[in-house]
Amino acid sequence: MNRIIIIASVTLLVIFGGAAIFLNLSNSNNTVLNPVSSGDDDSDFTAIDACDILTRKIVADAYGGTISGTTPVENTTSSNDLFVTTCSLTSSSGKDSKKVTNGTATLLARIARNEQGASNNKQGFQSNRPAEAVNVADIGDQAYYIPSFNQFYILKGNNWYILSNYNTSVLDGTLDDVKSLAQKLNFK
Repeated sequence: MNRIIIIASVTLLVIFGGAAIFLNLSNSNNTVLNPVSSGDDDSDFTAIDACDILTRKIVADAYGGTISGTTPVENTTSSNDLFVTTCSLTSSSGKDSKKVTNGTATLLARIARNEQGASNNKQGFQSNRPAEAVNVADIGDQAYYIPSFNQFYILKGNNWYILSNYNTSVLDGTLDDVKSLAQKLNFK
């Protein structure tokens, strides 16, 4: 029962946190009619779901066991500028009273739909960086880890990702754990 409460709490925390970030950085005055670029550089603004990056296979390879979770998490948020989606997957082993959680991984993806969304992502990535953040090299274009939240922020191209993983409690993850998982993901 406690495991379900923890998983539900983490999922809600990520969804509400993503929505708060989204609302804080979205420009409601932008009247772009086509949310995805239609020029030759469509690859810069491609619709991506968080579960296209954090897949069941990756979580199974990382933790083993049986994978459960919502793929994708319902109630995604979007605007003309951004598409925000979350994927949360949990690995467990055993049955009934001997069932144990091997680990949970959650990815929030802020996907830019146009130049304004890309600008919002880059600005938010920098302005939400606390003093305690630890720079991480060789993942995305820029990345940092926030120990007090066990969250790994990745900026790749025009998109901003927030990754966390843990075994039993949201805050029991480490930089090494989340970095190891991040290295398996193909951020776009």
